[in-house]
Amino acid sequence: MTLTGKLRKLLLASCLAVATCGTPAMAHEDRTPLEIVNPLVMMVLQEANGQPFQGMVAVAAVALDRVKDPRWPDNLMDVLYQDKQFSGLAPHIRRGDFTEAEIRKAILATFAARTSSRPCGFEVFWYHADYIDMPYWARDQLQMTPACHIGSHIFYRHVRGDHD
Repeated sequence: MTLTGKLRKLLLASCLAVATCGTPAMAHEDRTPLEIVNPLVMMVLQEANGQPFQGMVAVAAVALDRVKDPRWPDNLMDVLYQDKQFSGLAPHIRRGDFTEAEIRKAILATFAARTSSRPCGFEVFWYHADYIDMPYWARDQLQMTPACHIGSHIFYRHVRGDHD
């Protein structure tokens, strides 16, 4: 994926605006320049490209909501690269080739997730494609309930239990 100078500047500005910048330590042979500059944008592209804008916002919100919740790591990089979480960022997954328009839409979605209300109405912590009946990770999750369905993704919220 080649990034034009103009698009690279836009990505860097979005990265700084929403504090989702990658670090030099992230440089790795299986990561693209986009992923190094703004990994949240890359996650949204990999996981939700082609979805409605609000679906892209909700996907970004999952990662951002996890950072604020004690059940997950307390920083975005660790949430994004936590094992078996966002499959689009897994080392064995080929990174897609995205158009400038798709990248711009993902940048706007990550910015909206950082600065506005949640598309589902409240925090969401999980999602999966609606063509999957029940993901393996959801089978024993008694504390999650469907929150909303946007595009081809079903989002779930946490149902607070006695220990929360």
